[in-house]
This record gives sequence, structure tokens and C-alpha cells, in this order.
Amino acid sequence: FGAALQGDSTRFFQVQITESEESAELVVISKKDIVGSFDDDLQYITELLEERQASYFLYRLDEPSPNGKPHFIFFVYVPDRARVRQKMIYASTRANLKRQLGAGNFKYEIFGTVKDDFTADGYAKWMKMQLADVPLTEEEMMKEEEEEGGIYVGGASTYVHGIAFPVDQAVHDALNKLKAHSVTYVQIKIDAEGEKLVLGDSCSIGIGDIAGKVSGTEPLFHLFNWDHTYNGDALTSCVFIYSCPDGSGGTKAAPVRLRMLYSSSKSNCEGIAKESGLVIAGKLEVNRADEVSEESINELIHPPLREKKKNFAKPKGPNRRARGGRRLIRTKK
Repeated sequence: FGAALQGDSTRFFQVQITESEESAELVVISKKDIVGSFDDDLQYITELLEERQASYFLYRLDEPSPNGKPHFIFFVYVPDRARVRQKMIYASTRANLKRQLGAGNFKYEIFGTVKDDFTADGYAKWMKMQLADVPLTEEEMMKEEEEEGGIYVGGASTYVHGIAFPVDQAVHDALNKLKAHSVTYVQIKIDAEGEKLVLGDSCSIGIGDIAGKVSGTEPLFHLFNWDHTYNGDALTSCVFIYSCPDGSGGTKAAPVRLRMLYSSSKSNCEGIAKESGLVIAGKLEVNRADEVSEESINELIHPPLREKKKNFAKPKGPNRRARGGRRLIRTKK
């Protein structure tokens, strides 16, 4: 990117986040030089867009910045069918990436969830909306409020700084019962109209019954006390599960506003559970019911130990004594 700021022939970079078991890093996975005009080269972006993979694009404008250096647009593509975790990671990394590259190098920042948002026509419509002093639609007004408030909505998921909704007393009562082992399961929902956390369910179930509590149409918070034995010890582990259907695997993507509210309330809900005296042993985020099982929870609470790689043992050389003492050989003159 530094070379591109000096005026080389780069039109855009495509950047993605690659995750390993230990960390996540930003990687440039493709680069395209200037071929035609600004509008013409947008077609090369749409060719790279995938249905389930988010990407950042650092796209160069034809007009330079006031200081004479190239000016860029920061495109953020987060498709509706991307996984919830991926959407949250891209949303939370966006500002940091811009800051590291220099926010002043970007004239605009544009979000999109479909290919049409990144075509020449889509860009023209976006510019027209920015320049026109016309009333916004309800959806446009909500998006503008989200961006001004530091909230990013990426299709089927969102990332926000966090909202602390009021909590219905029934939620506190149910969490206290969970702490006292009177029940094993508590479900917490968001009353979107009343903007508060309410109790969805409270009962005693087994670990195999949790999947039946995961909705295929709406996000939910779940807390479950798992009584089990591990290495001969009797344990009770509290698991916090955030389920959010994204439209894949037979689920129906919940409305954007509802996903936004749940995403922003996740930390608050977890905090309320901790205030009730519950110790969260593990957290799980799922899209579908079949992602919740005894196996997945067991791996979460008791991750398998990795075998240490054995260093190659160099074989010992022959014993010198076994070969006899050293002999002096006299050569003939």
C-alpha cells in the first residue's frame, strides 16, 4: 500500500482476514493494476466477490488527494451468507485497518452485502444519495444512525460497541435458580419493542436437548449447566451460547435490526450472568441447531491435548573402546 501511495499503477488491493488457532492476520490476497477508468475497473471487484467470504477492497480513485497523492475508497464487503463470527471480526477490524493505513488516505468508506453495491451503477447511486439533499428512507436513516453511532451492520450480522438494555426481573430470578442448580437451562431473549432483556425459557434439560432450544428464525442467548464427569472428577460447567440464524442450513435470517440488537447485547447478557455468580466455562456461537452437541461442548470445555512433537534422536556413535585403542602406523620411506 505504501508503494501505491507513491503513485504506482495499482488500482486496488483485496484484503482478507485469515485465522489460525493462535491469531488472525490481514492478508492481501489479490492486487489489480489500472486497466481502464474508475468505473470500468469496478468490474474486476465484482468478479472476486464470493457468496460466503467477506473482503476489504482498497480502491484507487482517478482524482488525487489535495496533497497530490493517490486517494482511495475503503470498500467493505460482508455478504449476508457469511458466518456470524466472520462478520463480527471484519466489522471490529475495519477501523483498525484504516487507522494503520492512514485514515486520511481514504476519501470514502462504503459498505455492501451484494455484488450490485460495487458496480459502477451501484457506486453512482451511492454518490447520488450522498450529494442529494432528499429525505432518506427508513432503512437508510437506520443505516446512517448506525454508522454515526459506531455501529456496523454487515448483512446477517453486526458489530457494535455494546448496549446495556434493562433486564426483566424474571431473568435475574432464573439465573439465580441456575446458580442454585434448581434448573439446568435458561434462555434469554430481547424484547425489541420494549428494548429490554426478557426470559425466554427456564427448565431442566439434558445436554442432548439444547439443540431443540436453538431457533432457526431468531437469535437467542442460552445458558446451560452441564453436569458431567471428566478424568474421574464430577464437574458442573456453565456454557454460554449465542445462536443467530444466518439463512444457511435451512435457517431463516433474522431481521437486520434484531441481529444488531442481539450482537450489541451479547457482552451485557454474559455480564449479567456473571453478576449472578455464574462462572462461564466456555462460550459458543452457532448459526444452526446441529452445531450444538455434546461433542462440540465437550471440545469447548475440555479441548483435546496436543501431542508434543518428538525431536529426532540422533543415534549414538560406536563406542571407541569397543573399537580398540588407537594404533600408530609407520609408513615406509
